[in-house]
Amino acid sequence: MAATMTLTVRLDAGGALLSITERRAATALVRRYASRRGVFIPGARPDAVTLRTLGGGRSAARVYSVRAQHGGAQSVPARPVVLKILPRSEGLRERANYLRHVRTMLPRTSRPELLGFGLTRTHVALWYSFIGNPDGSRARTLTEQLQLGGIGTLHTVVDRFLELARQTWYSPAAQAHGRDISRAYLERYFSRARSVARSEAVLRACAARYFRAQYTRGCYVGREHAFPSPRALLFGAGPGRPYLSCVLHGDLNSDNLLLGSHGRDLTLIDFQKTGRGHVYEDLVALEASVRINHPRDAGFAEILEMERRIALGLRPHRGDAYSRAILAVREAALRTFGQHEMDATYHYAVAAIGLRLMHAGDLTHAARARIVASTLWSAKILGGAPVRG
Repeated sequence: MAATMTLTVRLDAGGALLSITERRAATALVRRYASRRGVFIPGARPDAVTLRTLGGGRSAARVYSVRAQHGGAQSVPARPVVLKILPRSEGLRERANYLRHVRTMLPRTSRPELLGFGLTRTHVALWYSFIGNPDGSRARTLTEQLQLGGIGTLHTVVDRFLELARQTWYSPAAQAHGRDISRAYLERYFSRARSVARSEAVLRACAARYFRAQYTRGCYVGREHAFPSPRALLFGAGPGRPYLSCVLHGDLNSDNLLLGSHGRDLTLIDFQKTGRGHVYEDLVALEASVRINHPRDAGFAEILEMERRIALGLRPHRGDAYSRAILAVREAALRTFGQHEMDATYHYAVAAIGLRLMHAGDLTHAARARIVASTLWSAKILGGAPVRG
């Protein structure tokens, strides 16, 4: 016990946790894990552990790589590890998801290993194996590639992911029929109907700002186009719309897809939302990552027109790598599930996930305009309104 209590836990510059409670929880959880001989340094317990911030995305999670020190010598852990600290309920949920859907279904080469688990009254620690390159550097994310214009990498990742998912999460054995897609998305992404209203309020302000579309009598009316309210269309009263479900990653944004040094290496991370849901949900989330991270800027009128053509499935203009990338994801999704699931529910997923993203606070104006435009066009098509080709 004395060895445990003398361990020093340091946070790197810029890596401070958000609250004293989180800091205390992290220290307690690291000390508990590091008290076991050999988990960081062969045959020894460390004197100090340094946590280097890796990220956490838009969730409440804090993610760190770990460096240990013993006898004055800085050491990369014998088994490189990543520490993820979450609020207690979210951490318990991620651990349960991992044990049920990840460890039992995905091959080791496509997932990190869950090495340890600890909890305090307020927080949970999950210790994962470090996913990186032979030289000790961390693996690249698909986000980094998209921001560099790496559309070719996106095609490889989609093919590799679907090759994996068709044998596991997306297999016929994992599919089932659901009764009400509206209820499924409402429960998954919005805590209550009021949060949907807040999301559309943000969309309303963005539609007016970017596309001069004013909200009047339940419709967005612009100079050339009118769109129905996504909230009313998706979550209004009416009979339930049936849908096909399977096991999902649940947050398949480009930050959660790690690329190895070899072209076909792909590792999935972050399983907080892994579980059953609409079959198109993962790939629509990946579409959204392209909208958010594609480096090419564009005027708002051009964005609205590009998203119209994407929604209609029209052939992209020459040199339009952005539209080609999104259509490639969409075509792969429809090839995978189109024989069993209506194409219209793809537009449902685009509109629902677009509404969810209205509260993302770190989007550029171009990214937010793309999300708003895709949401409006999908709602228009879903509502059966004619859209010129």
